[in-house]
This record gives sequence, C-alpha cells and structure tokens, in this order.
Amino acid sequence: MAATLRNGSRGADVRQLQSRLNNAGYNLSVDGRFGKNTLAAVRDYQQKNGLSVDGVVGTNTWTKLNGGGNTTQGSAGSPSAQQTMSSSTQQTARSMSGLSPGTNSNLQKLQGGYAPSESVNSAYQKLQDVLNKKPDSYTSPYDSQIQDIYDKIMNRKDFSYDLNADPTYQQYRQQYVNLGKQAMQDTMGNAAALTGGYGNSYASTAGNQAYQQYLTHLNDIVPDLEANAYARYLQEGQDMRNQYDLAADRENTAYGRYMDALNDYYNQYALANDAYNTERNFDYGKYADQLAYWQQLAASENADYWNQKDYDFQQAQWEYQKAQAAKSGSGGGRRGGSSRKSSSSKNNSYSQPTKEASRDERLQALAYYTMEPDDAKLNAYMSTLAKKGIDTDAVWDYLQQFTSSNQKRS
Repeated sequence: MAATLRNGSRGADVRQLQSRLNNAGYNLSVDGRFGKNTLAAVRDYQQKNGLSVDGVVGTNTWTKLNGGGNTTQGSAGSPSAQQTMSSSTQQTARSMSGLSPGTNSNLQKLQGGYAPSESVNSAYQKLQDVLNKKPDSYTSPYDSQIQDIYDKIMNRKDFSYDLNADPTYQQYRQQYVNLGKQAMQDTMGNAAALTGGYGNSYASTAGNQAYQQYLTHLNDIVPDLEANAYARYLQEGQDMRNQYDLAADRENTAYGRYMDALNDYYNQYALANDAYNTERNFDYGKYADQLAYWQQLAASENADYWNQKDYDFQQAQWEYQKAQAAKSGSGGGRRGGSSRKSSSSKNNSYSQPTKEASRDERLQALAYYTMEPDDAKLNAYMSTLAKKGIDTDAVWDYLQQFTSSNQKRS
C-alpha cells in the first residue's frame, strides 16, 4: 500500500506521485520532493475529482490516481473494470420503441459498458510487469562500517606522552644503563690500577660520574622520542580518515548504482504507462464513437416510430370526425373547445403549472376528447394533470388546434 504523503515528504513514493500527476495533465519535476508545486497540483487534482482538498495524498487520492473511477488516467487501474452508462441514459434506452433488431442489439451491447480490447489488456499487463520490478528501498552495505570508523575518529583521545609506556624509550633506557654500568666499571678499574690494584674513593667517584654521564645522554633523546610518538599519533588519525573516505566512496558508488537502477525503472514505467494510456484512450475512443453512432440511430428510429404512431392516431381521429360530421350534417366536431377550457381553469387551480404534458398525456386527452360521449372523463383527466402541475391550458390549446385542423380538412 502506498505511503501517505504530504508537503515535505521525499523519496521514491513522491516520485511515483509526481509521475501519476504528470500523467493526469500536470507538469511537475519528478525529483522526489513534495514541495509547493506538487502541493498545488495535488490540491487542484483533489478539487477536480471530488476529493477532500487537504493536500494530503492518502488512500482516496491514491485510489483515484491509480485509476479508481478516473477515466483520464488509468496507469495502475485494471482495464477489466467496465465503464457503464449512467442510470438516466440506460432508462432512456429502455424507453425507446420502434428500434430495428440490429440497432437494438448493437445499442444494448454497447450500453453494457466499455470492455477493453486485447491490445489494451496486453499493454496493461506490460505495465504491471514493470511495476513488479520496482527496486526495493535502498539499504547501505557500508553504513555500519562507516559509522564504526566515524565513532573511532570522534572518540579518539587527545595526544599525551608517557615515557614508561613507550617501548622505544624502554629499549634506549636499558641500553644506556648497561653502557653506563660498563663505563663505571672501566673507570673504576683504571683508577684502581693507578693505586696498585686497590680500590679507593677516587675510583668510586670517577666510576659513578661515568655512569651518570650515560643517563644524562638518555634524557637528551626523550624529546626526539616524544616527537616520534606524536608523529605516529598523527599518522594513525590520518589512516582512520583514509579508511573513512574509502568506505564513503564505496557507499557513494553503491548508492549511485541504486539510483541508476531506480531511474531506469521510472523510465521504463513512463514508457509502459504512456503506451497503456495511448492504447486505452484510442480503444475507448472507438467504443465512444460506436456508442454515439448507435445512440443517434436509435433516437432517429424512435422518433420515426412515434411520429408515425402520432400520425396514425390523428388519421384515425380525423376519419372518426368525418363519420360523425356526416351523420350530424355538420362540418365541425361534435363539441367546441371554449366550454372545455373554462372548466379546466377551475381544475388548474390546484397548483401553479410547472411542466408541459408529455406526448402520451396529450394523446390520452385527445382520446377522451374525441371518443367519449360526454365531458366527465375528460374533465377528470384534466384535473389529474393539473394536480401534477401540468399546464392544462396548453393541452386544451392542442385539442382545439386538432379540431380546427380537422374542420379545415373536412
């Protein structure tokens, strides 16, 4: 399930969002950053598609972007879901009469809804194949190594020099002590030789001086030893920084390869998505053209049917009026229209007329007007029409025009 995105979000999901919005007609940079331009596009898309305009891309917005009920963009929505006609259109189709078998069959088939062709299904499957190959989120193979080296660098103690802990100093010290002892023994031996081989205080003093002289030389090399130790400290720090740089370079290389693979995926996705939308729009356009053609033909056949029916009915009424006129010796109809219309004024007091009578309602009134021996049924029917808010004065005008027309024809 896609993540919920909002202003400030970043990453691959934002790239996917920007790509979907571009497919819906926007012009965003696919940079993976949810900024003010992406926010404005999201809000505009939500407003145009009847969504909550909050700028947050949640379940409803993702569903609409993925093709749920949106015919302008079907990138990830299955084309197998048929787009059906509205209930009002279906009702109009069902009420049509006089359709030829071929027109009725084709219209009913098309009114069942859009069904994608094999080429659309194939393009959709290719798009799904690309979506299934989307790279997983990036996981660094060098993150722990880089962090370990970084911690060592940051937690390294400041330089300090301890003679007793320096093995080089200990080696020099041992060497100078041994040399001092040897010099002391040589000096004391030479002094004893001068006195006939007997030791004396002079010999002891001279030997100790020779020993101390060597120890003094040992202290003279301590600064050099400390400098060498500091140089080693600096080199160890540089070695750790070199290791950090090497690990960071490898991390950058690995991330670069991942981004190359991700960009390749989005390029393949854009191509597959464009191919699917192009094929689907072309296929749906053919369906819409065919539906419009058969709807227009059906409307024409339906109009011809009712015009013929109206003509046949009026012809029958005219023949009836002629027969009645022949019997009574009068050229007009059996009744006038003025008294009828005055009675309808009373019936029309139920409510202010708001709509016109339908064809069937006018024909029914005409039947009562010409076929019934008295006014009872006609007046009752007019009252019913008035209660419905139908303009009965217009119906009376229609009846009088019919009478006038038949009188002229007689």
